[in-house]
Amino acid sequence: MFMLLGILPMWLFYGILYLSLVFIVCNFVSSLYFSILHCSKWQATIGKKLLELKMTDYEGRKISFWRASGRQFATVLSYLLLFGYIMAGFTAKKQSLHDLIARTLVIKR
Repeated sequence: MFMLLGILPMWLFYGILYLSLVFIVCNFVSSLYFSILHCSKWQATIGKKLLELKMTDYEGRKISFWRASGRQFATVLSYLLLFGYIMAGFTAKKQSLHDLIARTLVIKR
């Protein structure tokens, strides 16, 4: 059996590489989905639309693609720090950490 640098069998190396690529592609597609829909005329994902919510900036305007993308990448901090979503229960405007970073609001239509 072939070994990569004497550490990993080649089949394991390629398996890890394949899973890493799948992970990256899935996260990229997911980020595009959220960013495009948040800056669209809907200002919401399909789930937010069903709940009659929309994404705005602090002035109530539609957010740009770049702000929506920044908000999406800031959700990583909310996941990693664990309290990112919990803090929405304690802020005046019910904002999560990624909303505060991107300066956005989720409001009722």
